[in-house]
Amino acid sequence: MSVDNIEFEGLEFRINSDVELKSDSEDKIKNEEACCDNPNIIIYRGIYVCNNCGMVKGPTYSTQGPRVFSAEDVKNKRKTEPYYNDTGYRTLISRSKVDIYGYPIKNKVRLKYLKLAKIQKSITNSYERNMMVASPKFGHIYSALGLSRAVIQEADNIYKKVLNEKLTTGRSINQLVAACVYIAVRLLDLPRTIEEVAEASHISVKKVSRNYRLVVRELKINIHPQEIPPFISRFGEELQLPGKYQVEAIELFQLAKENGLIATGDPKSYAAAAIYIVMKQYKEYKVNQKEIADIAYISDVTLRKKIRKIRSVACS
Repeated sequence: MSVDNIEFEGLEFRINSDVELKSDSEDKIKNEEACCDNPNIIIYRGIYVCNNCGMVKGPTYSTQGPRVFSAEDVKNKRKTEPYYNDTGYRTLISRSKVDIYGYPIKNKVRLKYLKLAKIQKSITNSYERNMMVASPKFGHIYSALGLSRAVIQEADNIYKKVLNEKLTTGRSINQLVAACVYIAVRLLDLPRTIEEVAEASHISVKKVSRNYRLVVRELKINIHPQEIPPFISRFGEELQLPGKYQVEAIELFQLAKENGLIATGDPKSYAAAAIYIVMKQYKEYKVNQKEIADIAYISDVTLRKKIRKIRSVACS
């Protein structure tokens, strides 16, 4: 095993040159534009780095399972141990038997470092512990609803404010996470319903609504009413309705609004009603009220009320 010392931005690193590239993105890294005349890409502390010029190419991910059975397994697993997480940077004290120059560390000094590493690993405050529990839950909702990364980042920022205000005391993390995601959806004007967020979080709508009102009130967040046209476009896509019919449904709602329709209450019910009225005019589309009501998370009775309301105003 050969060991090389490289200097990058004034810092000297000790790198094992015999480490092989084992990530799935090996070919992608190698095919990138060369960083120097003679690039030598290796894995160093969980990242791809050029052993000659010190340029960082990107992160790598360990495919090794979470179970370890020997000291050698533990040592190999730590090669890709992250130096920071979503809660911020963390200081890691090495357990190596040699220093940065390759000289062996005396047992007395090494024992002191091992004790310091153990203490450092156990030092976490309530903020970090809470974020470690909440972060995977954000990822679950993100994948279940197919939300963009911007929504999750906005929800994460809101949740950090919730932690700073100590609103988590005596409350469920799951419910607060779901509430923060729905607040982020509302702030970014996305056509998503609170029923979808509650279903993805496996929490009742009542609990999500209660925590949503709590966070909005305590953090003084200004939430605007949701627009109805985006819901019309979204429901039309789910029903495979052509674009011209979606536009016609939006124009129908705008006409009713100009004639004095006051769209109070749930916006998704008006969107479903406008789509049903347009689809009912064309015989090639056979759709029942139950199907549209299920997509909009409303009841058949609510849908029929909104249909009568839009027809009475738009046709007057």
